[in-house]
Amino acid sequence: MTAASRNVEDGRGSTDDAIGRELGKIRFSLFSVDTSDVYSLDYSYGDFDQLFRFDAELMNPNKKSERFYWVLRRLDLVPDGSGGLRVALQSAETSERPRLVVSSENKHNIPIGKLNYLGRAKLRESMVELDKKRMALIDQRDQERRLKFLARIAEERRAAEEAARVRERKVREERDEKRAQQLGERHEAIQREEQRGEKEEARRANIAVLKAQREANEKSIISAVFERQRKAAEEKKEKEKEIKRRTEERIDREREERQQYEEHMRLIEGRRQTAWRQREQRLKDRAAAQNMERQRALDNKVIRNKLLHERKIEAVAGLNEARKKVYEDYVNEKKLLLGDKEGAEGDVEMAAS
Repeated sequence: MTAASRNVEDGRGSTDDAIGRELGKIRFSLFSVDTSDVYSLDYSYGDFDQLFRFDAELMNPNKKSERFYWVLRRLDLVPDGSGGLRVALQSAETSERPRLVVSSENKHNIPIGKLNYLGRAKLRESMVELDKKRMALIDQRDQERRLKFLARIAEERRAAEEAARVRERKVREERDEKRAQQLGERHEAIQREEQRGEKEEARRANIAVLKAQREANEKSIISAVFERQRKAAEEKKEKEKEIKRRTEERIDREREERQQYEEHMRLIEGRRQTAWRQREQRLKDRAAAQNMERQRALDNKVIRNKLLHERKIEAVAGLNEARKKVYEDYVNEKKLLLGDKEGAEGDVEMAAS
């Protein structure tokens, strides 16, 4: 960290837990002694737990102090790309010693070899005086920055205390409202209990009246029930007689219907047998006719094939006669041309064969 510290006790670095809780976040702040600026880094509770998901020792959320110390040891100020600084969490612990910027003006060599003893003594005294003034100025600036930082911390603490007081007042008000509500509910419960007692007394009185009425009604109901049972028994006997008569009639009717059905089925069966025999005879006649037609077609085919064969034989014989005549004409012409009688006779015999 450039001119900044992580030490919480000396007021230079802090975790603004109270303000962070108000915002639903955890805030880490760094104070720069060079610029007197405060740089903050916020984490939500979920993101803060993700930092320790692979750390077996700090994985427990109850180890808040160890977690805060682990983060503070790794905070550092880095350039933000626009000429300023921002707080970043490094992967390793940062150095405890501030990284002070060394000015290039201190690197100029002072030509003390050209001065005499008095000049060197005067220069040495002026340098000592300059160091004293510089240290005094640095102490003054450090004190001013510390006071500003402490004032800011005190202001944030007052704000946190005020928020705590507001929260406590709200809790107190809610507790008073809840207590008043409980008292009201208890009073209403007592009133309901008293009303329930009154209703219970009225209910008992009504029960006594209704019991007397019920006893009188039960007597009349019992007598009416007995009368209804007697009438029901008589009606039952009459119904049984009627059912018996209807049953006998139904049996007789079913017997007659069954006889008619059997007679009808016998008639249908006779008709079916007659129709079946007629159908078989028709099938036989049709099969005989089909066989005769098939035989007639075969005979016609045989006759047609025979006629075709005879015509083919006659055609072949005619062709042979025509071929023989043509060959004889050829032999005669050859005989006339060559005058070879024996050769002609041999050719005629060959043609005849």
